[in-house]
Amino acid sequence: MDRRCSVSTISLPPYAMAGKTLALTGLQSAEIAIAPEARELSDKLLVEIRDITAVSDAFDADVAVDVMKRATQLSRGIEADRNTVKAPVLALGKKIDALAKEIVVELDAEISRVSRVLGAYQLAEKQKAEAAERLARDEVRRIQAEAEQAARAAAKAASNDTAALAAASEIMDQAAAKIVETRKAIVSTAAPKAANTAVRKDVCFEVTDIVALYAARPELVNLEPNGTAIRAICKANPTLQLPGLRHWTEAKTNIR
Repeated sequence: MDRRCSVSTISLPPYAMAGKTLALTGLQSAEIAIAPEARELSDKLLVEIRDITAVSDAFDADVAVDVMKRATQLSRGIEADRNTVKAPVLALGKKIDALAKEIVVELDAEISRVSRVLGAYQLAEKQKAEAAERLARDEVRRIQAEAEQAARAAAKAASNDTAALAAASEIMDQAAAKIVETRKAIVSTAAPKAANTAVRKDVCFEVTDIVALYAARPELVNLEPNGTAIRAICKANPTLQLPGLRHWTEAKTNIR
């Protein structure tokens, strides 16, 4: 079962803190370098090993094994030293992560919780404002229609064109004033949006049956080969034939 949901976030402008929350000192003078002897040996071995392009007899094989052995020893030695040198750096990185996590984990959890609570409130207020705006538009249309009808009736009942125009203008002016008041009333009922915030609705989902989902909409599921399983089944069954899979073996010599 796969359940995922991104939280509605409250966007705030970046701000400068009074000071750094974490500080690291003493690493500015740290240096890392490859020993000149290792560099020189590596260059010599590269020249030797690049000369080996084919093995045609036992002598060539012995030469290849000797070069491979010395190159492998150097490679493994560098890798071992790399791990040794890097170990305290990795430990320091873990310590930094742990120190930051002490504060960040709880803060982020509460930020997400309040983000959802505030997001739900602001979304409800937005929906209320949209509903009020729809009512306002309907009311404006009603006022306009009634005013136009009343203006036509007043003009018809007037004794002359001047009186008709004055009566119609008065009615339309009154209607315009009502429309302004109606819109003001709608604005006053809408809750003000918190400064520096933005509300969005995020799509949440839960995969209850990934096989069924793939059968219905394969583009919604990522497929990738399981290299370990493929090698194991092909090693156990060298002649195995499977749709969409081609496999073979390659001979390699390892230095022990």
